[in-house]
Amino acid sequence: MSNLNSAQVLLQLIPTLGYISKVTIETTYGLVITVHPDKSITVHHNTVTNPGPDGASSHSAAAGPDPEPDAQSEQPGYKYRMFPEYIAGFVWYDSTWPGNPEGEFQVDEDELVERYGDAWNKAYDSWVDRYIAAFEKQEVHLGSHNHPFPDREERKAWVVEGLLLACWLSLQPDVENVEYSPDAEKIDLNKGSVNTVLQSFLEELEKYVT
Repeated sequence: MSNLNSAQVLLQLIPTLGYISKVTIETTYGLVITVHPDKSITVHHNTVTNPGPDGASSHSAAAGPDPEPDAQSEQPGYKYRMFPEYIAGFVWYDSTWPGNPEGEFQVDEDELVERYGDAWNKAYDSWVDRYIAAFEKQEVHLGSHNHPFPDREERKAWVVEGLLLACWLSLQPDVENVEYSPDAEKIDLNKGSVNTVLQSFLEELEKYVT
C-alpha cells in the first residue's frame, strides 16, 4: 500500500488490529510498516531512487538494507533528538553523545540532505512546514497559548507521521539512537527496539498527545 500520508492510514488501522489480515504500508521515503494479524508491527526500509541533477537515477545508500550487527563500525553513530522548536529546528544532536560533533547542538538541513538523501528530507520538510503553518495559524508565536493542532485527530496524525520519520532515521547505518519528543512524553528508538517501540507507541498513543 503506497500512500501520501502513511500516518493517517496507520491510525485508521489501529482500531482493527486483530481483525485484519497482514497489511503493508510504504512511505514515500522507503519505510515499510507491516501490520500482522497477531497485532505485531514490524518495520524495515527499502532503497529509494533519487533523480540526479541530469535526470539520471541514483540510489540513496542511507536507505539500503539494514546492516548486519557485525558489519557496523566501532565508531559510535549519531544520536539525534527530534522535537518541534518553532523556527529554530526539529532535529538536534545529543550534545553528551561521543559520536556527535563536539560542541554542536543543532543539525543543519544541508547535513541531513547529505547524509539521508532527498526523499526522507522532502517528507521531513513537509512535516515541519505543517507544524509551522499550524503554529502561526493558532498565533502561538504571538502568545495565544493555543495548541498548534486544536483538532485532536490532526494532532495524532502529525505525531505519528513524525514517529515514522524517526523510525526510518533510527534504522540508518550511521545512527545509534533517535529520541523522539513530539508533544508530551519522549521515546528512544534504535535498530534493536524500533519494532516494539513503534507498536507500544501506537497502542498508548493518547499519552504521547497532550
